[in-house]
Amino acid sequence: MQRQKIFFICLVLLGALPAGYFSIRTLGSLASFFTLKGAAPARISRWEVKETNGKFPLKGYYSFESDGVVWYGATRLEEPWHHNEASAVAALQAKAKANWIVWFNPMDPSHSSLEKRFPSGLLIRTLLCYGVIFYFIFLFRRFAKNNL
Repeated sequence: MQRQKIFFICLVLLGALPAGYFSIRTLGSLASFFTLKGAAPARISRWEVKETNGKFPLKGYYSFESDGVVWYGATRLEEPWHHNEASAVAALQAKAKANWIVWFNPMDPSHSSLEKRFPSGLLIRTLLCYGVIFYFIFLFRRFAKNNL
């Protein structure tokens, strides 16, 4: 019985590692999402395509005005990233023609982004990790109850 107890404790601890990691990332993303309340038209100064781990994300450099002050920023657009440079450049040409809005924190306009997306993917991963932990705890309690 002692070995099974140690085994289940190890399972819970192993489940807690990714849950902690995703919790920290989710909390950071949620904080960023909810603090980006202000919006202003963006003036894109340039676009960049730079290879990162075999994929090609787009990065935009921009400026915007808030309370009479001009702020500058850069945003690497979120996935999906392109698998080759030619498709990234084609997407970049389409994005360069669009009108962009900068999302920024009204209390600290230096924190800004061209995209404001709710981190639903991270939230789902976090909830799945906690679901696995609760499942292991449920299994342990059921196993302990049956072996008494």
